[in-house]
Amino acid sequence: MTIKRKLQLNGFITFVFVLAIGVASLVTSKITMKEFEKQKIVEQIVSGVVEQRALNTEYVLFRQDRPIVQWHLKEKALRAFFASPLFQSPDEQKVMAEFRDNLDSRALLLAKLVANHESSKQISDPAELALNQELDVRIRSQLATKSLEAVTTAFQLSDGSRLKTITAQERSGILVTLLVSLLLIIAVVAMFIINKTVIKPLTELRQRAEEVSRLDFSTTTTTTTTGKARDEVGNLARSFQTMVAKLKESYTGLEQKVIERTNVLEVKTTELERMNKLMVGRELKMIELKKELNDLKKTQH
Repeated sequence: MTIKRKLQLNGFITFVFVLAIGVASLVTSKITMKEFEKQKIVEQIVSGVVEQRALNTEYVLFRQDRPIVQWHLKEKALRAFFASPLFQSPDEQKVMAEFRDNLDSRALLLAKLVANHESSKQISDPAELALNQELDVRIRSQLATKSLEAVTTAFQLSDGSRLKTITAQERSGILVTLLVSLLLIIAVVAMFIINKTVIKPLTELRQRAEEVSRLDFSTTTTTTTTGKARDEVGNLARSFQTMVAKLKESYTGLEQKVIERTNVLEVKTTELERMNKLMVGRELKMIELKKELNDLKKTQH
């Protein structure tokens, strides 16, 4: 694989992981925000149910119309919360259905309690009035039980919602941390590969070029890994190896030619020296002969 392809692949993988981190962060952020919104609704449901229970007590104590009006206002708000599209899971839908049934029951009991109280105003018979009061006590007891069930369910829903919110935050953090860790691992692996396939071979080639510049052909041109690599560095290494081989061959041939020329020059120099010696010898011989001839002439006179 070429270096260009490796860099493109590394860039593509990095882009994919960065995109995955962004998407994961966006998705988990939406999930977390959804859980926060559900948590707010659940808190409002808890508050509404608790306030309705307090209004029940206030009506029982004072028998006024104001707590009844406020109770029905809370009922309208609660029914809107129960119909929220945020609660989509089967468990949540089941809890909302239980809330609606409980609210229907409490509304019916409250209506019976109000009607029984209004009817008690028109009763003069003590026995009938006693029955009316006994019925009032039973309705109040049932209403208190249903209100307690609603409060208990609301707090359980609140705890579950809070737990889901915390879980969503933890999952979001874990997912982002995992993706970032994988991205860091990929970056480290990519740096290792680039160092092994690019930086290290180029460093070796630079060192070898310095050796060649000093006319040192004693070591191998490249490492086995670099020489076998099928990328730009491998091609450069093989071209460099071919160049060094030719340079070595050329330099070796030049040295051989220099040696041959030197040998020829030495032979010619030796021959020339021998000829010079012969010439000098002959000249010396001629000088001696001339001297002997002169001496002979002088002797004859």
